[in-house]
Amino acid sequence: MKRRIPVLALEIHREGVNVLGSLSAPRTRVDVGEHRRGVGITLVNNEGLVFAARRVDDKFGTWQMPQGGIDSGGLENPMSAAVRELKEETGISSARIVAILDEWLDYDFPTDIKSGMTGSWIRYRGQTQKWCLMYFYGDESEIDLEKYGEREFSEWRWMPLEELPLEVVDFKRQVYKKVAERFGPIIKRRRGQQQLSWWGGK
Repeated sequence: MKRRIPVLALEIHREGVNVLGSLSAPRTRVDVGEHRRGVGITLVNNEGLVFAARRVDDKFGTWQMPQGGIDSGGLENPMSAAVRELKEETGISSARIVAILDEWLDYDFPTDIKSGMTGSWIRYRGQTQKWCLMYFYGDESEIDLEKYGEREFSEWRWMPLEELPLEVVDFKRQVYKKVAERFGPIIKRRRGQQQLSWWGGK
């Protein structure tokens, strides 16, 4: 059982968090009875590469970015959830949110996966996620996949964000394409201007 970590405070970049999308634009209301609310984390390092990991139950050699559910019946702040989930899944605490997608990105579970679900998962058709771009300013020695209990990943690596849509499991591919389209230019621009470190640490 993965141990839950309370998030008491969220440190935001001194220039604020870049919200990608119009906050005044119409939003698609997703029935939480059909889609479980969660977060996705694109964690980028100083080289402009993104953290990717392989699930312990992976059978196809796929890679994915950290993700997890929003607690408190879907009422937890998505930014707090992203910080908490990243720490629970990877042991990483030296990271800050630098951009957030305004829209929620959805995917549905394929029939073979849904048929094997139990408990509260049975009522969900899929997941709807708020994606955060986070900057890792720590040392790789703090990455510990089993620091907080049952591990979700068997191994990890850094890789270009644009490669991940081809490496992720099929039913998440469209979500990853959208994430790469939105976060990719930010990473590329910062990397080209050698400004990734501007996101800074403490």
